[in-house]
Amino acid sequence: MFPNIFSFFSGREPVPNVDALIKRCREVARGSDEFWSSALGSCHDFVNWHQCDFLAQRVKAADSTLAAIEESVRFLASAIPVLQELYIFLHNADMLMRRSHIISDITVSGWLRAALEQGDLKETFSHLIYDIEWCTSLLQSIVLESSKMTSFEFEPTSCNYQLCSGHELALLKAMKEDEMDLLVYLERTAKLNELIPEVARDLAEKLHAKHLACSRDLVFLKPEDLDLGGKLIGRGSFGVVRKSNFLNGKCVVKMLEQIQSTSIEKEIDAIRKLGNHPHIVRHFCFSKNDLEREVYLVMELLDMDLDRAIRRMKGRLSVVEAVSLLLQIGEGMRYMHDKGVAHRDLKPGNVLVNFDEGSSRISSVKIADFGSTKAAERTETNTMGTGTTRYMAPEVMKAREDPEKARLNLLKADVYSFAMMSVHILTGKYPFEPSNPGELKKRSKAGERPILRYELPNCPLRLATLLTKCWSQIPDERPPFPEICRELRYIKGLLLKGDEQKLQEQFVSRADPQKFLGGVKLQGPWGDSCGYGSRSEFYDMATSIRSIELGYIEGGRPIALFEVTYEILGKIFTRESYLQTVDDIRSDFPRYKTAKIELQPDIEYIKQISGSLFEGGILDGPRFMNVSSLTIHTNLGTYGPFGGESSTKFSSDTGSRVIGFHGEGETFLHRLGVVTIPDL
Repeated sequence: MFPNIFSFFSGREPVPNVDALIKRCREVARGSDEFWSSALGSCHDFVNWHQCDFLAQRVKAADSTLAAIEESVRFLASAIPVLQELYIFLHNADMLMRRSHIISDITVSGWLRAALEQGDLKETFSHLIYDIEWCTSLLQSIVLESSKMTSFEFEPTSCNYQLCSGHELALLKAMKEDEMDLLVYLERTAKLNELIPEVARDLAEKLHAKHLACSRDLVFLKPEDLDLGGKLIGRGSFGVVRKSNFLNGKCVVKMLEQIQSTSIEKEIDAIRKLGNHPHIVRHFCFSKNDLEREVYLVMELLDMDLDRAIRRMKGRLSVVEAVSLLLQIGEGMRYMHDKGVAHRDLKPGNVLVNFDEGSSRISSVKIADFGSTKAAERTETNTMGTGTTRYMAPEVMKAREDPEKARLNLLKADVYSFAMMSVHILTGKYPFEPSNPGELKKRSKAGERPILRYELPNCPLRLATLLTKCWSQIPDERPPFPEICRELRYIKGLLLKGDEQKLQEQFVSRADPQKFLGGVKLQGPWGDSCGYGSRSEFYDMATSIRSIELGYIEGGRPIALFEVTYEILGKIFTRESYLQTVDDIRSDFPRYKTAKIELQPDIEYIKQISGSLFEGGILDGPRFMNVSSLTIHTNLGTYGPFGGESSTKFSSDTGSRVIGFHGEGETFLHRLGVVTIPDL
C-alpha cells in the first residue's frame, strides 16, 4: 500500500537488515560516547558544553535501550524503518556535539562565528532529545505489540512533542550554565583591544551586552564590516540576496530596500520575537547604510528553497519522506504561533532546505521570509496585498476585496496555507494547476479543494482527512498547529511501523463537537447564594474564552462585576453576573476599579482560577460568603489577584482547561464555579 517506505537510504543501497541497522545505531552511539568521554574536563573548548553533556547522556540511554531489546527486535522487519530514522537522529546528535567543539588554536573570529551559530540552541537540543526518545519508544511499542502478551497500543497521545519535566528542567539548567560560560568568554574577548580585529571586538562587546540583558535583539554592525559584493542568488520586490562571508564562514546577506520600511520593520520584529528554532532560518546580525536606504540581514546559508527542491527531485517524495517534511514545517509554525506571530505567506518558496551531502535526501527544513508577518492577536488585516494566491485562505482573498470590513484569524489562515503547501509536497504538483490568479480565487472561494487521494492514490486516509480539516472553508474548524503536529507525528509513526489498518482510520479533531464534550467537569461553585432578592444565575461554556472583564473594590469587598466573552464555532457572545449597571456600582463605591483580560486567540487558554471569599450580608440579616478576589491562570501567564484577598481561599483543579463558568450574582459576585475539560 505504501511503496518506498524504506526511504531514508538511497535507492542505490540495498535495504539493511535489522542486525545491520542495530549495529549502525549502536556504533554511532558508542562513537558519541567515546568522543564525549575524551572531552570531559575540557569544557572551555566547547560551546554549549553542559547541553552537550545532557545530550550525551540521552544518547547513551538510547544505546542501553537498543542493547536491552536487541534480541527481541532481531526478527521484526517492521523495526527496520524506525531503526533507519533513529540512526539519523543519533548521527545528528553526534554531529551537534562535534560542531560544538572549538579547537584550541581557532581564531577569535572563528570562535565568535561558532558562538553565533551554536549559541541559544535549547530548542535544537530539546527537539533532538525528544526525537531520539520517541524513536526508542516506538521500537519498544513494536516489541510489545509483537509479543501479543499485552494490550499496549501506539497512540496519538505519545506524540505530543514534550520532554518529561525532569529532562526539561535539566536541559534548562544546562542552557543557563552555558549562557554564563559564554558571557565570561565574550567579556574576556571584548577586553583584548588591539590584539584582535576591530569588527571582532565590536561584535564581542555587542554580543556580551545582548546576553547580559537576556535580549533577543539582532546585533547591529556597520556596513563596512560586511561583505556585500557576493554572488547574486535571489531577487524579488524586496531587494536582492547574495552569498557572503562573515567571520570566516559562509552566509547570505538579504538586502532590503527601505522603500518597504513597514515590511522591514515586521521582519526584524518577527526575528526578535522568535529567537532560534531548528526549523526557522537563523539570523546573525543586521546593518544599515549611511543614508538608511537599505537594510542588510545576515543569515545562515541553505542549499535552496523547497519549491526548487521539489522541481529538482523530478518526482514525488515517498509518503513517509513527505510527512517528515510536513512535520518539520508544522513544528516551525507551531513555535511561531506560540510566540504570537502569524507568517501570512507560507509557501514552498518561503521554506529553505539543506540536502545530505552527496544525497537527494532533504536533511533539514527551515521557514524563512518574515516580511509579511504580523502579531497574531491583531486580527485586522491592514496589509491586504500579503500572501500568494495559490496558497492563500479564501477569507483572506475576500478581505482583500473589502479591507474595511476585514477581520481575520491570521493563525487559521496560516493553517490553510500549510494544507495547500502539503498538497504540493505530497504530489509534486501545484494545487489547482494550471490556473490563473483570477480562476484560483474563484475556485478557492467557491470551496473547491484538491482531490488528494486522486492525485496520490496511496495517501493514507488519516492524512487526507487531516488536510481536509486544515483547508476547511470555515476557519474555526481548522485545527491549531499543536494538534496538527501531534497527528503528523502519529501518522509518521504508523508509516514507520507499517500499520496500514490505523492509517486508514479517519482523523477526528479535538475541536469536533463530539470530542469537545468528552470529559466535561463542573467544579465549584465557591461562595453562597444570597438567598433573597433578584439574582442573576449563569451557566455557560464554549469552544474558547476570548476575554474576561472584572470589576472589584479594594479592601476586602466582593467582586462587583464579572463579564465573560465566549466564542463557539466563530460566533461571539457575552455573559455577565450582575444586574446593576456599572455606573450604579461606581456611584455607590468610589474605589471601584475595572480590569479586562484579553486572551490571545488560539494560543492562550485558562488552566485554573483561584481566589478568596469574603463574608457579607445585610445589617442584622443572614451572613454569606461572596467572591472577594480572583486570579486567572493561563498557559502563558497569571492575571491578578484582583480584589481583596482573605484567609478563605479556593481554587480549581490543575491539569484542566477552563471552557466556561457557572454561578450567581447580583450587585456582587456571590458564587463562582468553572466548567473544565482535561488539558490534553
